Amino acid sequence: MAQNVPSKGVKIPIDSSYWNDYNTRVVCDIFVDQVATGLGLDDARKAVTTISARWKQLKSDIAGCTKFMKVGLQNEELLEKMFEDIHNTDANH
Repeated sequence: MAQNVPSKGVKIPIDSSYWNDYNTRVVCDIFVDQVATGLGLDDARKAVTTISARWKQLKSDIAGCTKFMKVGLQNEELLEKMFEDIHNTDANH
């Protein structure tokens, strides 16, 4: 299982994302949770919305996630292009 630590000799700024297997899995888990757990999107700010109790839980589970309370995903238009042809047919999800 991947650990949430960079390889030896790799220096990563505290405010940057490190896309190892573990962190990628955490992001995917957040997105899956968003499908049916009361997370929403503030269209004006493009920020994630939910009740304060849910933010408290997320904050304890996922360090740094509360930055999405104020701002949305970076490069959203590029992500749309990357994933625009992916469709859920309920056949293999």
